[in-house]
Amino acid sequence: MSHVSPGGGGLSPLGRETPAERADRNLVELLQELRVVQTGVQIVFAFLLGVAFTSQFPHLDTFERTTYVVTLLLTVVSSAVLATPVALHRGLFHRGAKVRIVALSARLAEIGLVFPALSFCSWMLSSAGPPLSWSRPPHSSCSPACGSSSRGHYVAQPHDLRAAIPPTARDSGAS
Repeated sequence: MSHVSPGGGGLSPLGRETPAERADRNLVELLQELRVVQTGVQIVFAFLLGVAFTSQFPHLDTFERTTYVVTLLLTVVSSAVLATPVALHRGLFHRGAKVRIVALSARLAEIGLVFPALSFCSWMLSSAGPPLSWSRPPHSSCSPACGSSSRGHYVAQPHDLRAAIPPTARDSGAS
């Protein structure tokens, strides 16, 4: 697969990207991924803000209120961490450090994806069944199941995929 150089200059030498072209492409792809995830996090955050205004909210016990606040805070942190790569790029793009910006942004995106997983698990803990009618055991069994599933999707699968990709393809930035 050959890549066209930005600016209409034709194919890159030998059909390969330069490090600058790869950094440009990786940043565009990363920012697009972050837009999708950030939208989902913002929808969850808006839903959680609305929960406080329901007629059932004043009847929550201490455990349920604490779980709600933790879930809300995890969503806020998630939103902040996932927005950081955009701010990083905006603040540093003119300094010629795009490769470093992409590397740091990718790490921040990986870290940022942990927080939605944690907030979803916390959300499951607080909404495992009909409000105020379940005892603690059903609530407490849903969150570990959610955590185990999140660990598989957010940690194990990407790790297995990274291990399966040959180092030459991984190092060249091929998709």
